[in-house]
Amino acid sequence: MDGSAPRRPWPGPSGPAIPFLALSIAAAIGCAHPPAREAAQPVARVAMAQTVAADPSAGTPQARAQRSWCSYLEALYGRSTKDGTAWGRFDECLAHGSSASPIMLQHTADCSRRALDATEGDPLTAEYAGQVRRCGTEAIEAAALSVEELEPLVATVCERAAACGSGTYADCRIALDARLETRLGRAVGAINVESREKLRACLGAAACDDPMNARISGCLEPIMDRLLWLPPGTER
Repeated sequence: MDGSAPRRPWPGPSGPAIPFLALSIAAAIGCAHPPAREAAQPVARVAMAQTVAADPSAGTPQARAQRSWCSYLEALYGRSTKDGTAWGRFDECLAHGSSASPIMLQHTADCSRRALDATEGDPLTAEYAGQVRRCGTEAIEAAALSVEELEPLVATVCERAAACGSGTYADCRIALDARLETRLGRAVGAINVESREKLRACLGAAACDDPMNARISGCLEPIMDRLLWLPPGTER
């Protein structure tokens, strides 16, 4: 790939190619307002990959997963243009430092690619969008951390709250209700080890003037913005 911009804008005029996946992941995690509810579509359930492909020539598991995601985008571009136009952003996609865990990213890429391969004709349809949305949601749910696995992060949040004079450690644990812990479990399960360390460091140094929910969102959102690479200009 020469890195040049594609001749035809992408996504094409027949509908959004990618945003439905990014939005579904943000909604599942709880880091963004979910999109408006759509009419139910007859969606086929697509199985997820169980492991990251073990190809040592492709680099680390993170690099292999990112390549799978970029290959999926390239295939989707080819199906949506139908004129043999080369996608000029593959290398740009590969260079993206994704915050996603390799397993979550690989599952999403593989499931989305299988859904694409099983779709006849124009893939930019509501039915295909539903299938890929399901891929992202299932990957998030499969990677979610349990309450026990989330404990070190929760401890950091509450230690910071106590240090900021926002109440006692025990008060903070009570304030972290089951819904918030579920959202945190999804978010932290979806990101890689490096990103988890950054998140914990951010939460441990969050501004005392912000309420707890704002501290968590403020630390999470920049990390979640790097979860999936999307072509520049694509709506999220």
